Amino acid sequence: MRILTKSLLAASVPALALAAPVQAQVGGGQMNGQVQPVCQVNDLFAAISFDSMTSGASISDNVNLQCNDADGANITLISSEGGLESDDNEDLEIEYEAVLSSSAIDGGSVTLDLPLNTQGDNDAAATGTASGSTSLASGVSGTLDVTLKETAVWAGGYSDTITVQLTAR
Repeated sequence: MRILTKSLLAASVPALALAAPVQAQVGGGQMNGQVQPVCQVNDLFAAISFDSMTSGASISDNVNLQCNDADGANITLISSEGGLESDDNEDLEIEYEAVLSSSAIDGGSVTLDLPLNTQGDNDAAATGTASGSTSLASGVSGTLDVTLKETAVWAGGYSDTITVQLTAR
């Protein structure tokens, strides 16, 4: 009987080892992604002429502003000539006021009223900011309105370049 008990005991040890629960194994991997930065102005007029070069004459154009930086954007409105410069006399500029405006609301807010008053100085600029919002990240509509503050007396062409610069903060 003693031999039989030892044999049963010896046989039961491997059976217990097989019946013991197996420890669970844990594994994992890192996931990541990237959203490309976008900060752009679309649909700024390429070339629009005033019908009249008299004080108070105005033109408008629709623009779209988009910046997907969570901190928002710095916005700069720049006149390269500081006014509508005469083609015949580079020292003669017709002053104007340009106003870039936009507003949109959705969880965040983009409100912009950015006036640029030219004084005949080259590279005249006005700056403003827009807070980060889902509206700005998707793109908001804006309007650029330009109104002459003087009347052009002399015949000939007058021109200036307006730049809207949008830079992530």
